[in-house]
Amino acid sequence: LVWVNGRYSVVGELINTDADPADITVAAFMYDENDDELVWYNAQQALMHKIYPKEVTPFRVDFEGVAGLNIAGLPAPVVFEPNAFYPIDVDNPPVRFEVYGRALVTTYDLFRDVATQNLEIKQQDDGTFTLDGQLYNSGIQEATIPHVMLTYYDDQNRVVWVDDFYIEEAVRPQRTQAFQLPLTPASQVETLIDNGDAYANTLQADVTTNDIWLERLPVPEELGYTSMRITVNYFVGIVQ
Repeated sequence: LVWVNGRYSVVGELINTDADPADITVAAFMYDENDDELVWYNAQQALMHKIYPKEVTPFRVDFEGVAGLNIAGLPAPVVFEPNAFYPIDVDNPPVRFEVYGRALVTTYDLFRDVATQNLEIKQQDDGTFTLDGQLYNSGIQEATIPHVMLTYYDDQNRVVWVDDFYIEEAVRPQRTQAFQLPLTPASQVETLIDNGDAYANTLQADVTTNDIWLERLPVPEELGYTSMRITVNYFVGIVQ
């Protein structure tokens, strides 16, 4: 459970331990010292909702209040904002949280023809860091709405934060698309509770994340993390 940019979030990873592809749902709950439920929310965009067997996806659950709850007190006219954030109103601080992972077998949206290449972490003139690179589409269908997720780890292989970005342009078959993504430094992430209760509809945890993962990239010490992992998700479109 972390505090970033004025909001509570739960970050972590989910692995499909089954032998079938899965359609994933992740929900998180926060509780106060009286064990009363403060709020619950689903992982929305920061999650790969369709994953293969033994595949890992990062997730981020951003807690917020009921959209439009205080709309009566806003000046008219009220304009719909897709990215509007409604902060939660809690009287007591959270002291524990729970995460629930659910899966259904699926055969849809399991495209994996887009990968990253020519990756480089650069420090800009203002001191911030960006991840520069390219998306390469090795398939025969256009990759529309490319979605890139960045998972940051500490020296104990724990997830510290998860960023997600949408690339504005599609990636045509056998083509590349350049990107530059801003990186969130660890100094902006305040860890409130570093361990929660996790529940999943699985029989046993037969996969460990304690081994060295070759797809993790080292990051500069100035960012405050040990490594980073890149996940790419997208839909496909037919080229006319």
